[in-house]
Amino acid sequence: MFTRQPTQLFLKSTWHLPKLALGARFLSRTTSPSALPGLNRTAVITGASRGIGRAIALRLAHDGYDVALNDLPSSSGLIDELSTIIKEKTGRKAVTLTGDVSVEEDVRKLVDGTVEGLGGIDVMVANAGICFTKSIADTTVKEWDKIQAINGRGTFLCYKYAALQMIKQGRGGRIIGASSVAGKQGWPYLSGYCSTKFVVRALTQSGAQEWAKHGITVNAYAPGPIETDMSLGINGTPEDIAGLVSYLASDQAKFITGQAITIDGERPRVAVVTGASRGIGRAIALRLAKDGYDLALNDLPSNQSQLDKVGSEIVEHIGRRALVLTGDAAVEEDVKILVNKTAEDLGGVDVMVANAGIAVIGPLISQDTEAWDNIVRVNLKGPFLCYKYAAAQMIKQGSGGRIIGASSVAGKKGMRTIGAYSATKFAVRGLTQTAAQEWAQYGITVNAYAPGPIETDMKDVAGLVSYLVSDQGRFITGQAITIDGGMIYE
Repeated sequence: MFTRQPTQLFLKSTWHLPKLALGARFLSRTTSPSALPGLNRTAVITGASRGIGRAIALRLAHDGYDVALNDLPSSSGLIDELSTIIKEKTGRKAVTLTGDVSVEEDVRKLVDGTVEGLGGIDVMVANAGICFTKSIADTTVKEWDKIQAINGRGTFLCYKYAALQMIKQGRGGRIIGASSVAGKQGWPYLSGYCSTKFVVRALTQSGAQEWAKHGITVNAYAPGPIETDMSLGINGTPEDIAGLVSYLASDQAKFITGQAITIDGERPRVAVVTGASRGIGRAIALRLAKDGYDLALNDLPSNQSQLDKVGSEIVEHIGRRALVLTGDAAVEEDVKILVNKTAEDLGGVDVMVANAGIAVIGPLISQDTEAWDNIVRVNLKGPFLCYKYAAAQMIKQGSGGRIIGASSVAGKKGMRTIGAYSATKFAVRGLTQTAAQEWAQYGITVNAYAPGPIETDMKDVAGLVSYLVSDQGRFITGQAITIDGGMIYE
């Protein structure tokens, strides 16, 4: 184990594979949104007078943004009060601009007023929306038209005029909309609401593709019921949504676009990362160490020297503890030892990042059974074992935890010449969703990252993992979040 006066404890274990090229490139490169210079500093939030919108405005102000607050004229008193709070408690500028987001001229004035009052627009959060519960048969045309105008046309107008301003400025930006779990699955008595939230997802994906060349990312949050008991056995709050928006607006999320991220589920301090000697695994380990975690680093014995270097870097440059445990993450006994030794030497397991994996390139018809079995063993059996034994330890500890697997854009859309790899990454998504449901009762969230070709900056993936294991990510579970610059959508 590495300590501040490094001593090493290496766990010897057998392995059965030749040296593997992790992070193999197998997808065509996509154009990524350019990183914004410095930090984004001006944000517009619609529907800002209460609930999620208010929480987002407060969070972005605390993050260092000047904010433009919008709501209906009838809510002017509430947004004036919020403006005062922001100025007094955060020292940021806040302007209030009342208007109806479903009215084109009002949205134009909102954008122009923000530019005039704050100097530009870097983030647009199109949060305003309404909901009513009625059967389809009982819904009137007037009710239907109203919800479509506010939730659908309002989002369209906010996206459109924010994008025009961002393109004019030439420095990129972030556009974030309000979808819902009801935008991913229809529900009875919510036909009008559901249809508008499906619309927001489609609009988000289209906007992401059209504006990527301008360095603009477009995403949406998709919350379940807020302030109600949910599957995790905890209350979802507006602050949970605000945390996601804060992340999506940050430099760390510059390569996430076109996504509608579901949110319907105490910061841990010990993390296990498999496949940690290079690439994504190394980047994740270093990022979590910087976030304040002690690390258990795992990879094959053939990669021990590289793993040692990562451990030394964590101890000497970051000041965290690092335990190096070589072994095969697809061998049950090795995974048992990995989890047990981490718990014994570092005090527990709060985060498991099942990152290790391999890729095999070639048409299905030319792949033999041995190659198929091997990739399934490493990419699927490995995560199964890591999930299983990490969860068992977390349940024993009784303080919840975070489990994160490695899926891929190839786990959302099958692609030729990587059929076996794609199959395993689809399977990781299924495993992740099932585990999320089984272990929610224990306060354990289970998610996966789904990168595109990782010529992507490894830090983009590490940033997502950092967010998912934080307090802000406590209500996100069962998700496979794409990081590919808008190449593939669900």
